[in-house]
Amino acid sequence: MLKRLQLRWFIVVIAILGAMNAVIAQDAPQVAEPIPYPVAPDLGIGGGEVNRLPISEIVTYEALPEYHQAPSLDQAVADGLLPPVEERLPAEPQVYLTGAMQDGIGVYGDVFRGFSACPTAGYNDLAGTTMGWFGIESYTSRYQGLVKTGPLFRADQDIEPFPNLAKSWEWSDDGMQLTMHLIEGAFWSDGAPFTADDVMFTWEGYVLDENVNSPRHIDGWTWNDEEASLEKVDDYTIMFTFPISKPLDMWYNLAEDIFHVMPAHQLQQYHPLWSTADPAPSYRDFADALTPETLPLVT
Repeated sequence: MLKRLQLRWFIVVIAILGAMNAVIAQDAPQVAEPIPYPVAPDLGIGGGEVNRLPISEIVTYEALPEYHQAPSLDQAVADGLLPPVEERLPAEPQVYLTGAMQDGIGVYGDVFRGFSACPTAGYNDLAGTTMGWFGIESYTSRYQGLVKTGPLFRADQDIEPFPNLAKSWEWSDDGMQLTMHLIEGAFWSDGAPFTADDVMFTWEGYVLDENVNSPRHIDGWTWNDEEASLEKVDDYTIMFTFPISKPLDMWYNLAEDIFHVMPAHQLQQYHPLWSTADPAPSYRDFADALTPETLPLVT
């Protein structure tokens, strides 16, 4: 008798579940057929297959016989507000070679429109203060790095990065030291000269100081529990010393979004390690030193 009752209940449960599945199947939405998208028109804006070249065929550093500037600056030079363009450039400026430009050099002018994904909190971004992602930091390239890893998709190899503020470098025979030669005669946008002192300030004030919320601290420059070091050789030469031979991952520690050189002449006065202000600034004060109103931005 008990077995018959159990069997009846089992049949009832199966029937109920079957009915529920039928209702669910009946009410379930039907998946539409894929929409046939039209073939995209050719907008004539390039974007074809990348022609990978040696970096030396893409960018170089050399003095040119003549230079040109935006026409809007001509009057400022005539009025003595700006020096001539050749005096504003490094002795050997960075030159992108037209042979590597698949779509040509483009047409001067037009309007650039952009947006920012969030408001600008300040301009000391290497201390963790956002400049507004996809906004002004993209227009200014933030500050500049010693090298560039972003354009490596255009190079015929993917180890050595593109030069930038460091125009050349060489390894010691044992690979334990990397000597980098900086561009000479470059200026910050406010006219202050760019030198190795700016690189050393960035290293000591952001990488070595763990109180600063920088993208990489010294632990990112450590191999086999030993730290790398950086020293100034002269105004336009710096030298890294590593605990192992040629740690190639360090190139990405120097990438433009992680180690972009900060202007020592502007920011050193706000850093707790250098400031002579009374009362001394806190690290929060340092991070917030360049407010959104601190314009024009020194780059």
